[in-house]
Amino acid sequence: MGIYLLCLLTKSVQTMPKKKQSVKINELNIGNNIRKWRQLKNFEAKEFALLLNITTGAVSNIENGITNLSLNRIAEIAKHFSIEPEMLFIDPLSLLPPPQ
Repeated sequence: MGIYLLCLLTKSVQTMPKKKQSVKINELNIGNNIRKWRQLKNFEAKEFALLLNITTGAVSNIENGITNLSLNRIAEIAKHFSIEPEMLFIDPLSLLPPPQ
């Protein structure tokens, strides 16, 4: 699963024009997506920090794209949300049905 995710990221960077080849993982909005998933799963930042054994400041840094995440940390976060790690790269709001 982690290798699949790494291959996806590597492939997307390789197919980008040369000017943008230095894209950082933070530009994928994973931090913002983590915040949205956390809120959809009804976790307070403090509660989520306790689950990850980090400070609320560290949660804020992750959600604001300041902290780079390892694949292990991505997998750990996804586990607490009961989702697959690759789902963290998708805006969870885009998965909701349109309002009627």
